[in-house]
Amino acid sequence: MGTYEDVFRASTEDPERFWLQAAESIDWDVAPHRASTPRARPSTADSPTDSSTSASTHSAGTSRPAGVTSPHPSTWARARPCSPSPTAFRAIRKEDPKGTLTADYDLTGLRHLFLAGERLAPETYHWASALLGIPVIDHCWQTETGWPIVANPVGIESAPLKPGSSTRPLPGWDVPALDPSGEPVPADVDGAIMVKLPLPPAASPALWNDDDRYVASCLSAYDGYYLTSDSGHTDDAGYIFVMGRTDDAINVAGHRLSTGSMEEARPPFPTSPNAPSSAWPTNWEARSRAASSS
Repeated sequence: MGTYEDVFRASTEDPERFWLQAAESIDWDVAPHRASTPRARPSTADSPTDSSTSASTHSAGTSRPAGVTSPHPSTWARARPCSPSPTAFRAIRKEDPKGTLTADYDLTGLRHLFLAGERLAPETYHWASALLGIPVIDHCWQTETGWPIVANPVGIESAPLKPGSSTRPLPGWDVPALDPSGEPVPADVDGAIMVKLPLPPAASPALWNDDDRYVASCLSAYDGYYLTSDSGHTDDAGYIFVMGRTDDAINVAGHRLSTGSMEEARPPFPTSPNAPSSAWPTNWEARSRAASSS
């Protein structure tokens, strides 16, 4: 298959040829492999098969928040990758900061933890990495793209992990950060994260029964680019750091400040897994006095 650089270069220099060769390499007469459905555990006094009971079966002396359930402990012995959201791990960290409940499960089969759905903050990354002792991999994608845009391509060549980064663009995705004039921004400078057209296979070509809105919303901000509506930057090694949404930036004295950067800069508090930041009017005192006197 070649190195990541070889595959990525081929996918961006001649996309049509790259994807044609990829399609030709698939044996279309053979059904795709599907993981077999785990067989039901035999019913014993120690291993109930009722899902509502097995979801709450844990070792004596452990506790969990009301309403939080998980599969039977034996299920995790078969798990290889796991793909929850950062929100889930922040909630777990708040309730079980030392990760003591992991003793209830056999996690020796777990090879990778993939997180997606929102930005993976560095403190959550460090906590999960130290607790599980496996690669904790952030990846970035959208419903419209159909599959990850930026990720660590472990199936091609694993890249070193960097806290706060989703790693590098996957083959087929050319992902620059642009300034308002459409020019690439320097390394470590925030800009609008875009995807250069054409989009690779599996990406959405339109909105259902509303092509005009798709063009206006996603393809008109910068000529020749798909608008992700994410903001962030790249570093000198090509790693991409998604810091927030473009409509989340706070304008202060002519400077556009990323909410993600401000949340990342706050001191860590073990009892506070979330750190939202938002804009506040500069004349809030006057507004507050006016509101209280009315």
